Amino acid sequence: MKFKKKKVVKKSFNKLASKSKAQKNWLKFKENFKSYFTGLWNTQFKILIAYLGFVLLGAILLILPPATTDVAVLNNFNFLDALFSSTSAFSNTGLIVGRTSEFFTLYGQIVIYFLIQIGGFGLLSTFFLLGQAFNKIFFKGKEFRSILGHAERGQTKISSSFRILIVIFFIIFVFQLIATFTLWPIFYLVDFNENLLIPIPDNGVGFGDLSKSFWNSLFLVGSSINNAGFDLFSGASDGSLGTFFGGIGIIVQIITFILFFFGGIGYMVIFDIWRTSIFFIYKHNKKLYSILVNAKLSEEESLKPKISVYTKISLYGNLIIIVSSLIFSYAIIWISFENFDGNISNVNDNASWVQQKLTGIISIDGVLVDTGKKFSTSEVNFAIFFNTMSTRSAGFSTFNMGNMAESTKALFSMLMMIGTSPSSTGGGIRVTTLVVLIATISQKIRGYEYITFSKKKIASKTKISAAITLILAISLILISTFWITLFDSNIAFVDALFISSSAFGTTGLSTINPEAINGISFFVLIPIMIIGQLGITNSLETFNFGRHKYTKNEPEVIEFKVG
Repeated sequence: MKFKKKKVVKKSFNKLASKSKAQKNWLKFKENFKSYFTGLWNTQFKILIAYLGFVLLGAILLILPPATTDVAVLNNFNFLDALFSSTSAFSNTGLIVGRTSEFFTLYGQIVIYFLIQIGGFGLLSTFFLLGQAFNKIFFKGKEFRSILGHAERGQTKISSSFRILIVIFFIIFVFQLIATFTLWPIFYLVDFNENLLIPIPDNGVGFGDLSKSFWNSLFLVGSSINNAGFDLFSGASDGSLGTFFGGIGIIVQIITFILFFFGGIGYMVIFDIWRTSIFFIYKHNKKLYSILVNAKLSEEESLKPKISVYTKISLYGNLIIIVSSLIFSYAIIWISFENFDGNISNVNDNASWVQQKLTGIISIDGVLVDTGKKFSTSEVNFAIFFNTMSTRSAGFSTFNMGNMAESTKALFSMLMMIGTSPSSTGGGIRVTTLVVLIATISQKIRGYEYITFSKKKIASKTKISAAITLILAISLILISTFWITLFDSNIAFVDALFISSSAFGTTGLSTINPEAINGISFFVLIPIMIIGQLGITNSLETFNFGRHKYTKNEPEVIEFKVG
């Protein structure tokens, strides 16, 4: 009897031991499962969800009947088109499925305008200014403050202070206000139809219409400073801003250039310039300083501000790209034009835009038409300058880019891939990436042990990130190019490359009619626009899952030849 009892106790003990082991395995599984999804729900992933949610909201607002016109309905405007338009506006790209002024009503245009403004200034930065409700729902206070600049603008410093955000917002607001009230009377008083090779009865500028001219100037200014490339004009056959090619229209081009250059140099650069300017005023005119700022400088601010290395790299990179791109543009375009012998019979559908502008002769359905509108060489030269600068990220054009030579299309594709500065309203790999790569190659050739800039050593992590960014950018653009040519056989490879580079650089330029882009291509262009806006580095961190693997012992270092 005792033996049986002992056996039963042993059996129950085994069951308990077995159950305990199963529980341990289950707890371990739950811990790993929770750890995985906790890592997945990291800061960058939250930002991506917020971005996608806002883009989806914009698409829903644009697909509503009050947002679209009869023209959009006749062209079968659907939810995918709305999603593409919303993504393009929020990422400040400018690629469109149809002319904004023709496809969208005033309500739809207002939706696009706010998507551009919020996307340009930064979604999280906008919510941070509006209040702390978004902060309390999604983020812990310190986490929210620390990630704003890093995630949206590439610098943690930019949003570590509420005051800095206010300063940036104020400067941008003042710039837009001044530019809007400068363009408004020009649009109202001047008939720009004389600049179009083919006149349009209503070119959308708002000549003689007080409210329309104001709205068009406000929309163009917002689009320009955010490097969005959207406009409400109807002269698209001569480029989005072809209406302003010559004459007084050059003033419009100059204002637009100042705005998109200002928006493209980066918010940290703007803040450094502002801080230096305020210090200069404080030292030389304290009365003016008290009027402008109405505050006392802190002990830190009273010291002479130093221009950061980041600002120096950004300005240096912009200078390199501006000078080199202009040299190549002028050389390629004018060399291409030299092939024109002056015989008007050689001006055909594929004629260079320079030929068309200088001769005033265009071909319509194979028939030569003399428009009688000839532009001067100086106006053409300014157009080369404006369009080369705009190509980097702004997305405005004053001529039909489909009439460019293949070499010019390739050059502009490269400029769009490079883009503008980090922490700006532009996209691309960013100029700082290019500067780091150039410095690395240059100093490696000269045999330097360390790569330096402005007497500062560039971290190995930064060099690796620059190389990865370039490789992945080229890969994404090529994948997109092959995808487009696969499903749109009528689109040439160089045109597909141009569109893909435009999407990644959030530029919005196109060498073909945007309505000719197949809807299937949107599935690759939409994510590329978002990646171009967020940046390669931030996009990679989104899928980092917060897990960092470390080894107890440092592995052995090996060296071998590559390349």
